[in-house]
Amino acid sequence: MKGRTDGPTTSGAFAFFANYRVQAENATRACNPPTQDNRLITQVTEAVSAVDSLQSFIPVDPTKGTPSSRLLLLQSSPINTSPNILNTRSFLPPPVLSRRERITLVLDVDETLLHSTETPKSECRYDAHFEVEHESTVHRVYVKFRPYLLEFLDLVCTRFEVVIFTASVSSYCNCVMDIIDPRGKLGSLRLFREHCTKRNGSYIKDLFLLGRELSKIVIIDNSPTAYLFQQRNAIPIKTWTGDENDTELLKLFFLLGKLECCQSVYDILDEYNAYGPQR
Repeated sequence: MKGRTDGPTTSGAFAFFANYRVQAENATRACNPPTQDNRLITQVTEAVSAVDSLQSFIPVDPTKGTPSSRLLLLQSSPINTSPNILNTRSFLPPPVLSRRERITLVLDVDETLLHSTETPKSECRYDAHFEVEHESTVHRVYVKFRPYLLEFLDLVCTRFEVVIFTASVSSYCNCVMDIIDPRGKLGSLRLFREHCTKRNGSYIKDLFLLGRELSKIVIIDNSPTAYLFQQRNAIPIKTWTGDENDTELLKLFFLLGKLECCQSVYDILDEYNAYGPQR
């Protein structure tokens, strides 16, 4: 039939994503110095060359070049490429009864929800500052909230099982979270640098180890490397370092409303990442 576009084969999709994972990892690493374990805050610069657009981390298949072919590619791609599939441990306790039926929403911290620095700019107004000790050194940290952060947290705390997952150290993260969530509305589920899988100097957040069904997990993170093992569970977001006019968190409200009551996150996220937020 004229104009027919055949979908990718399963083996072709596996090969495509294997190649993409290498490209994304290399591009992200090229934008960042090798990760030092003794750093207080882990900040990752988004590897723009590794992504197709600001909305999607999946590049358009160059042989087809359409969003519809990208959707087919996503739907044919592996859900889980974790090297830890034989590991039976779980980072999280069983969900509490009141949140058992909720989708699990994994949130990155730095450059996703806020921006922190130890070298403040005189022209910049910061929302908070604090001191934290790390490896016998006291650090003074200045924090700026991403626009619509508090509204975003108010939304997700009542609709999702929220897990904070950062590649930064626990002492820093706990201070930050106590500032942006002083009443603990998000719950107490927090994972830190030691819970990441380290690969080629990068920290990867393996969702397989959370002890939840992957079809019920969503991760929002500015670094494509963070979700390399479960790319189809991701909502990509632009790296934020202080732009006052940013609206990325606000743009996610409608999508999160759809995810809140879905049977499988892939039904929603595959289309979102293939067509973008306008669909």
